[in-house]
Amino acid sequence: MTAHPPRNYTKLVAATLIAAVAIAAGVFASSHLGTTTTVTRTLTTTNLVASPTIQTSTVTNVVTQASTVTSLATSTVVQSSTTTNSVTAISTTISTVTSIITYLPLQLQLKLNATTIPFGGSILAQISLFNPLSENFSIASSTTTNSTIISWNGYDFICDTSPMSPLAGYALFDGFYTSANISSAGDPLTLAPPIEPPCALLRTPDSYVFLPNSSSALAYYSGSYESPTRISMAMNATTESCWSLPTGAQECGVGTALFGYWNATGLHGALSAQNATTSSQYFRYFSPGEYTLAVEDAWGQTVYAYFRVASPSPIEVVSVTGPIPPYNPGGPVVSVVLANAGDAPITALNATILFNSSASSAKGQPTSYTFAFGVSSSNPLPPGQSIQDKHTLIGAGFETGSSYPLTIDGTLESGRAFSYTLLIRVSSPD
Repeated sequence: MTAHPPRNYTKLVAATLIAAVAIAAGVFASSHLGTTTTVTRTLTTTNLVASPTIQTSTVTNVVTQASTVTSLATSTVVQSSTTTNSVTAISTTISTVTSIITYLPLQLQLKLNATTIPFGGSILAQISLFNPLSENFSIASSTTTNSTIISWNGYDFICDTSPMSPLAGYALFDGFYTSANISSAGDPLTLAPPIEPPCALLRTPDSYVFLPNSSSALAYYSGSYESPTRISMAMNATTESCWSLPTGAQECGVGTALFGYWNATGLHGALSAQNATTSSQYFRYFSPGEYTLAVEDAWGQTVYAYFRVASPSPIEVVSVTGPIPPYNPGGPVVSVVLANAGDAPITALNATILFNSSASSAKGQPTSYTFAFGVSSSNPLPPGQSIQDKHTLIGAGFETGSSYPLTIDGTLESGRAFSYTLLIRVSSPD
């Protein structure tokens, strides 16, 4: 499908107004008979890497449907029959997708300040709705219901107090996902601790007026004599927690960045604020690997951004694969691929994985299996290079997709030794 170049919005508005004057009676009748128009959009994703440390995704939709001119607080919304859509996202591919929308001249933007962070590090992720027009744009809140956002907000906030949260939500997934396979990602990571504090009720405006060329809007409430409230249509995706104040009291709330998540497996009930700090046994810093941040707005527009958490050691686990055919009745064939993610040659390297044993003498007991990669001072593993070892593991039993401990031991060229253990998953061979 070929994406058409964006058309001049001002010219479209002028042309639409002229046509509207000519057929005013017909338009009035059509708009009051409940005519339904479905507009199909074509989104073109253009990926340009402008900076190695900044990742930006933007969705722009301008859809106009001829028949109605609506005014709210000196803001005019004009609808015609032309749809213009463009999407830009930093990645490594160019793709085209098609979806259905009603109308929206707003840009859904997602920006990351890095693409790789160290283990235990953090990343800034800003989400915004931007009005690129040179005039106000008004929209009623009755058009902004989205069950996905409601579901995602439950994973992200202790108390949902962001004025933007009714209009856009986000979810963080462990792994690399796109629109083609996001449905298989499972539940998002839980970014807010499992506590149940009293939360103030968030007032939802009856309408919004997006100000020109900005991510600011005026929120209007019906039945109220108060002046409209200016709100920011930008928020950060963050890890939330509680912390101690100098007075000894506890405070909980929104953080400033993403750096970990909460795993409440085995927890009965909710945590107290005192136990919902990042030192809690239920808190996890991001483990090494890739992560997908998905953002969706109230109109179904979705953008994705990605970041990677580097390994805490010079070694990165590229893959653990098995069972590899042909299948051996004595035990599965498993392949382990490791890479030197550091900046110095490695002169010794071994990996030991624990699997349950199916042997009659040790049935159900974990058994260690060692992979030796043949690395030595005369045959070092240079930085950026990977190495593979493959073995038949006699009596081993495992399930693909389950997690197992893998211990990596090695020595750098300088003589410094390293050893650490992490959980890995065994993947089925392609």
